[in-house]
Amino acid sequence: MFGKIASFFLPVIPKKLVQGIAFNYVAGNSVEDALRKVAGLNGNGFAATVDILGEGVNDQEAAVSVSRRYISLLNEIRDRGLQSSVSIKPTHLGLNLSYETCRDFYASIAELAGGFSTRVEIDMEDSSCTDATFKLYSELRESGRNVLVAVQAYLRRTEADVTALSNEGASIRLCKGIYNEPPGISYKSRRIVREKFVSHARRFLESDGYLAVATHDMIILNEITGYVRKRGIPPEKFEFQALLGVPVNDKLKEIRDMGFRVRIYVPFGEDWYPYSVRRLKENPRLASYIIRNLFKGNGGFNGT
Repeated sequence: MFGKIASFFLPVIPKKLVQGIAFNYVAGNSVEDALRKVAGLNGNGFAATVDILGEGVNDQEAAVSVSRRYISLLNEIRDRGLQSSVSIKPTHLGLNLSYETCRDFYASIAELAGGFSTRVEIDMEDSSCTDATFKLYSELRESGRNVLVAVQAYLRRTEADVTALSNEGASIRLCKGIYNEPPGISYKSRRIVREKFVSHARRFLESDGYLAVATHDMIILNEITGYVRKRGIPPEKFEFQALLGVPVNDKLKEIRDMGFRVRIYVPFGEDWYPYSVRRLKENPRLASYIIRNLFKGNGGFNGT
């Protein structure tokens, strides 16, 4: 209960105090911070996907800048021989400004990535972007780009989307979904969302598509690992994904040691604060440490 109360007060807590624990979830501010983290993950048998934090750019110049940053990031990933994809939000490349320009940015980035067998993951945002995001994915895939699109299990429409995408042999990242959507278009019950997630995952695993299982839900992880082993589904048809800093390390190592690919989401950049607050709200226990340290006069979380 204290953690939930602490989460409520996060927006008024000084950023410097939040940063000490928030950087468990964020690689840092710079490209070098992110690539250092990716190298460490690779060394421990984990793949990565790197995301430059930010969304909803307001002008064309900003979208161009983001595109160039991803091109530079991919060049560094290639030159250092790292095992990492990149993940991009459509509104970070100007979807709200121009669909065509956003698509062209993705195409250029994906073309570079495909040159060294790396893919681009198209992140999913709130429901106002869903149709355009699937359209982006479809057009890029049809043009031969190596792309993957995120699909949110809590949306009511996802049943039909998964059916269509599995029939096409698509590549998807299946997650629960984090946006606060109205009940008319989303499920609010945790039990139902979990059931839908497992149902969608099973359907995709039996298709010709590629599935990234993106969740920290232990029940789902146990269900899916058991299912792929029982059905003898080849490891090259799926992977598991987790967020940097979320405490499921033992389970991820167990999955890795089963011979399955595990990919860690590595975000970085100057826009670390809103992302970190969202992660802390999802984990009220960590938010409570910040509040306690505030009253103790401690400069940050000391890890105890």
